[in-house]
Amino acid sequence: HRVETAFPVEEPALIARLREDLDTYLADNCQAWVLQPDGSYIQNQPGEGEERLASQLVLLERLTGKPN
Repeated sequence: HRVETAFPVEEPALIARLREDLDTYLADNCQAWVLQPDGSYIQNQPGEGEERLASQLVLLERLTGKPN
């Protein structure tokens, strides 16, 4: 099941946190899937010389303060 909600976020610190987390998800080049024009998906891959970024691991490290 999936539930989506929308609500205002007015606290500047929370807005900054949400933007930082969203930027992390958008930079994911290991676990993200990209929708193609034909409706299919391909898994995002790091570009040549690009460091791998797995958003869930980055966010977990950010929350726990421990490298994973």
